[in-house]
Amino acid sequence: MKSLAFAVLLLVYTIPLAAQELAPGELRASDARLNFSVPDAPAFAILNYTPSVIIRPTTVREIGLAVADFIRGGSVLPKAFAAEFSPGLLAGGSTLSIREYNANPFWYRTRISIASRSFDDNTGRIQASLGVRMTLMDDADPRMNRHFIQDMSKMAMSINQTLSRSVQVAPPTESGVVSVQSPDLEVLEAEVSRLRAQQRDESWNANIAEIAAAVRFSSRDSLAKNAVADKYQLWIAASFGASEWGQFIFNLTGSVERAQSFVMDSTSIAMNSRFYFGSNSIKVYGEGQITALDNSPALYLFNIGGEITPISSFWLEFSAGFEKRGKEPAIIRTAFHVRWGLPEGLIN
Repeated sequence: MKSLAFAVLLLVYTIPLAAQELAPGELRASDARLNFSVPDAPAFAILNYTPSVIIRPTTVREIGLAVADFIRGGSVLPKAFAAEFSPGLLAGGSTLSIREYNANPFWYRTRISIASRSFDDNTGRIQASLGVRMTLMDDADPRMNRHFIQDMSKMAMSINQTLSRSVQVAPPTESGVVSVQSPDLEVLEAEVSRLRAQQRDESWNANIAEIAAAVRFSSRDSLAKNAVADKYQLWIAASFGASEWGQFIFNLTGSVERAQSFVMDSTSIAMNSRFYFGSNSIKVYGEGQITALDNSPALYLFNIGGEITPISSFWLEFSAGFEKRGKEPAIIRTAFHVRWGLPEGLIN
């Protein structure tokens, strides 16, 4: 898992960046980044660290990280780790413009995810996974919202003009520049924050449709060279807004898994729905899931949970519920997730 985390950080810092110049007043794609929820990635969901198989449609970020499965086996370190990133946004770098993003949104919205999970046993066995998520429709994407981009572009022009007026060249006997504090600049920055907050509140629950797929690799020990692909999973996911305070999510999921006979013949189909109530920054939800398994009774899951962002770019989620299979007794399930995404960009 440590190797996986290192690989993700290495990717972020070494991927080639674009070197294109922006036109005066033109916004970068990162300028429109908003602090929407960071959901579980497909590579994370396939690891089965929680009985829920739902993936939540969300607006793309350059990169998002997640950890889960705490306090197990006498340790408080997370046993599951995942990262999801957009190759297009990372390759575009800090100079990727809104215009370039809008020219090919499907490419920039496509995300790759990787994840790993370790187990508390004597073998040191691990699981790793690889996933891909493609967005078919995203009404919440601020980079595609014409009115929001126009307002932010006007603010960027005003900020640049104010900065030009508030910087004085140093006297000949000195070197460099002398920055002068400007009350106007503080007003403009406050207005940018207001525009972003308004956009978050208005579009956190907008309609989004996605498809995703993932493959899981399992190893009976800690040696990755012994890993074999033992599960494939496919999702169709959609979210729909309900007024300003609610969001309905529906997933249809199919998977095929390697059974104990080492043959890929264990299949399942799951339908999952979740309803959020609240706002972008804090919300609660209820969830129901039914999974049809071949040669086995159906599995039912009922969950309640909540999500909050205590500080910008960090998200916490806790859920508790129970699952029941056929006539077997119900089992209580809990989960705790910590997620992080790149913070909102600074206009300059």
